Amino acid sequence: MAVPAAPAETDDAPLLQQMPTDFQRALPPLRVSIHVYAPDPSQRILFINNRQYHQGDRVDGNIRVEEIVPDGVILSFQGQRFKLGRPR
Repeated sequence: MAVPAAPAETDDAPLLQQMPTDFQRALPPLRVSIHVYAPDPSQRILFINNRQYHQGDRVDGNIRVEEIVPDGVILSFQGQRFKLGRPR
């Protein structure tokens, strides 16, 4: 019998555009081109700047992919969590 996947947690991480300007400038350009959300976290895939990432991976060595959520991705940088929206 399959165990249902836990629902995605509600997240209050601010959008990158809502973060302080100095914080935004410290980041490299980040463009989400492909966003695949699935109830099973192991099946979630994200492409940022044309490179594939999964939850727990690091972008440019210092930006952590915290969680791929239905409407985007939660990243962390210098102890701050923020969200990038999925491509439209």
